[in-house]
Amino acid sequence: MKDKFYPALSPLPKVDGDDGTTRTSIETYHIIEPPADQTPKVSFTKQEEHLQIGSDVTALQSGGKLAPLRVENGTLEPIIEPHLDREESKYHFTQYGYGGRYYPGRNYNSSVWAAGLSVAICPGELTIYTATHSYGEKGNPTIKLIIDEPIIETNLPSQIKPGTKLNLSTKLAGTALTDKKVQEVRDHFAKDPFTKVGDSWLASETWAQMPGFAPAVEILEGADLVTRANGDYSNTLHSLEELTFQKEGTVKLKITYNMIFNPQFGGESWSCKLYNAEKIVTVQVRADAPDILPDGTPSDHLDLPVKGDLALSEKALADVLSSSSDTVQINLQLSDPDSALTLTSGAVAAIRQSQKTAVITAQSGGFSYSWTFDGAEMDAFEGDLPLDVAIQNQLKSKGQLLLSYRHSGSLPAGTQFSLTGADLQDKTAFYLYELGSDGQTTLVQEGLAVSGNTLCYPLSHCSNYLLRTEKFAGGDAPQTGDRAALPLSLAAGSGAALAGFFLFCRKKRAQCR
Repeated sequence: MKDKFYPALSPLPKVDGDDGTTRTSIETYHIIEPPADQTPKVSFTKQEEHLQIGSDVTALQSGGKLAPLRVENGTLEPIIEPHLDREESKYHFTQYGYGGRYYPGRNYNSSVWAAGLSVAICPGELTIYTATHSYGEKGNPTIKLIIDEPIIETNLPSQIKPGTKLNLSTKLAGTALTDKKVQEVRDHFAKDPFTKVGDSWLASETWAQMPGFAPAVEILEGADLVTRANGDYSNTLHSLEELTFQKEGTVKLKITYNMIFNPQFGGESWSCKLYNAEKIVTVQVRADAPDILPDGTPSDHLDLPVKGDLALSEKALADVLSSSSDTVQINLQLSDPDSALTLTSGAVAAIRQSQKTAVITAQSGGFSYSWTFDGAEMDAFEGDLPLDVAIQNQLKSKGQLLLSYRHSGSLPAGTQFSLTGADLQDKTAFYLYELGSDGQTTLVQEGLAVSGNTLCYPLSHCSNYLLRTEKFAGGDAPQTGDRAALPLSLAAGSGAALAGFFLFCRKKRAQCR
């Protein structure tokens, strides 16, 4: 009997006899599988790991959120261990650890490298390597450990007009710390690190090793151009102060967040490296600078949080329409995507009288949508103008979007509508069809180009619409304004969706009247 691998359903071999005949030869074989690869495979579960200042490594490790070293296909001889270089890690953590170990005889196959580490305290990039023992040669596999650098955020503009008062705010973002009072943190680190806490020392507690920061703003250049008042630098992660820019010139400011920490809480007094964040900002004070509001936002922008329904009035738009810019931006930040949004008749008239272009943006169905009203082109328009739009995204399944505008009827002259979303990124053009409740579709516009991830088109009246990446099949392509029955492919695949869509639109319009 022979050992041999035969593919399934192979024809039986034929042999020719001495007498010229052909016979089937039957032999018996053992079918065996190729031997499985039992070579141990060692790897980390990520290519790099990111931490922030204030990351509690002990808690992350116990929560299983740090990439472990894994060994598959058996055990290793000799034992391997993941490590951080102690000379490097001692500058980046309050306690700098000793690495982990893989034990082949136990019932798990992973090892963490973070054993003994405590709190990340200084940005930098380190390499976690593997070795055959604690003092072995650094080997593979390796993983990058990156402690991200915090970011200082501020509302300082690059240009500002003389006489402008600014409520300067700064913020230290990108840490794992909580905002505390500066004096509270200073008092904490003034304590004896060897104060008893239960059965251990104060300095051995992770919560006691969390650093803080003391913010400060220094004017390096142009101090005579600015007056300062009401400075509040009492918090560890943000600051506030009133600045008034008096006359033209250049003002250079340095924003710093200086770390508050007692190195004796870090294991050894020489081990920790204190980190200070710094940012320099230059402001040009000039008469032709754009207008800004006291919070630092351009006066031609209005960011408006919206809870529930909204009627956007003439009064709400007064400040933004009085700016010197020709185009103003109103961003409606919706907490409820089903909110009814209405531009009142007074607001419509105010945009027309200002002769400015107003761009009003909101969100629906995973998209950001914008109305653009050109005050210079607008004609007289009577009544309020509903702005909200219901959007059903069928791009992935059917290459189309269903849109229902709550407003029904004509729009002011010069109105543009745009959609922005990630799902438009790989699209090139769309066809716009108007949907009738009788199942008829009318091609309104074709060849609407997508720019980046934004689709924009003029709109003269509102109804229910279908945006498609392809024309409906069947015969010659319909010309703009041609009407056709809803194609079978759409009716079969989208009938229920369309019925529900129309019902939803009717209910929404009825609720908002």
